[in-house]
Amino acid sequence: MYPDCSSSETIQVLEQDRLLTFSYESIMNFHGGAMPAGVALAFRMFQYLTAACKERSGELPLRGNVTFFSGLGNNGQGILDTADCLYRIRRSGGLRMEMPEFESLKAPEAPGGGKYLFSGSFGAMSWQAAVRPGCIPQDFFDASKKAHLLRRQGKSLSDLQMEELLLLRRQTEKAILSRTPEELFTFTIK
Repeated sequence: MYPDCSSSETIQVLEQDRLLTFSYESIMNFHGGAMPAGVALAFRMFQYLTAACKERSGELPLRGNVTFFSGLGNNGQGILDTADCLYRIRRSGGLRMEMPEFESLKAPEAPGGGKYLFSGSFGAMSWQAAVRPGCIPQDFFDASKKAHLLRRQGKSLSDLQMEELLLLRRQTEKAILSRTPEELFTFTIK
């Protein structure tokens, strides 16, 4: 079972003329559960951005008219899967791999390389988001960095190390879900 996210906490998107509603649990089921902290982080980020899009344009984000860039590159599958579940960024060609220019947003380093910086567009609304320093617990960062280093060396974590890492990921997930998007991110919206 996933952390208690209120059933009222959903994200809505439009797909042609259909309204789609996604709960945290449905997104986690799409992802598979291996990187719960990334799913939680992306869920909070997209909650905020969806509300901003609706406030600015009166419309929800439209699948197929969304772009997304992750400063984590191919790492952070929980974040990429959340964006894909909601907006079908891979199928629609909305996933951007080139680094956009960020307006002096500072973000913490990510354990697998890159930074916790994100950007994209929902139709005419463009946005940038940076995780606030201190939002990613140091023990989670250290354990994740070790896993990335071992993977690059062609090695893997022991069963015990993997179990400990998954526990840290779940603890980080709960900590993220207990915070608001504004506590977790600095946003720039145009």
